Amino acid sequence: DRDSDDNPVLTEWTDSRSHVDWLFDVKVSGQFDVYADVLVNTAASFTLTIAGESSLVTVEPTDHETYESRLISRVMLPVGESGLSLQPSDKSWSPIQLRSIKLKPVGMKGVEAKSMEFKVTLHQ
Repeated sequence: DRDSDDNPVLTEWTDSRSHVDWLFDVKVSGQFDVYADVLVNTAASFTLTIAGESSLVTVEPTDHETYESRLISRVMLPVGESGLSLQPSDKSWSPIQLRSIKLKPVGMKGVEAKSMEFKVTLHQ
């Protein structure tokens, strides 16, 4: 699906066995805040795995028509390739609409300390 601005969006994520993954390259090690750009009707929990560390995250409902950027975690990332995965929790999964994941550096300065955004890509 697409949102009102024609951006790809992951919708109808009803199967709790499904997951989404991204690989990315970290140029500068440090702490990053992890944001999910979501539209959520009912609170939903999922496992966030990033750089090999997993945590259970719950996203509370948003305004039913508006995507909101929600802080879901803060992580320490080393330089090099890392992976990020979202997997629904079996017991408390409620479908969400996911537009993107953003990693924003915390307290870092310089040209290399940039935010990273992972958008949903539709393959047909």
